[in-house]
Amino acid sequence: MKKLSIFGFILILASCATSPVIETFSSYDRNQIAWSLVDGTGKLEGDGFLSRRDGMLVKCSGQEVGLTPVSDYAIERFTNIYGNPNGGYNTAGFGSRNVDTADPDYVNDSRTTICDVDGKFSFENLPSGEYYVYTTVIWRINDYVNEGGVMSRRVNVEEGKTSKVSLTY
Repeated sequence: MKKLSIFGFILILASCATSPVIETFSSYDRNQIAWSLVDGTGKLEGDGFLSRRDGMLVKCSGQEVGLTPVSDYAIERFTNIYGNPNGGYNTAGFGSRNVDTADPDYVNDSRTTICDVDGKFSFENLPSGEYYVYTTVIWRINDYVNEGGVMSRRVNVEEGKTSKVSLTY
């Protein structure tokens, strides 16, 4: 019985531990995304939402939406965060995939906007190319617990065209 109690205590402690931080090994090379630093004529429109367990939709209203040009560094980071080079979903809190701090130039070379009250967003004047678009949808269960997470997709933007994306899981 004592061994069972000790084992149970160890399991509880292990469940409280945070996930290890995943390290990014590649270096950020700004030359790979130089094409994205100029204005273009492409547009990206989208929305972000998740469905709660009770079926109610929660939108990304008021949350930041990021747009990062695809590069070797971005592919590694998004794969580390979402487990897939094309984007995906990562939970908020326990069980989430934690990554190291991003290169400041990488962060500065991304574009951002905010989801409107209906959970919609847009980016204008984009040069053609591949990007990662991502946002957060989180709601509070009680004083101590949040549910939801972050979602991303790899998208292609073309000059003079409007691309559309829904960020959901």
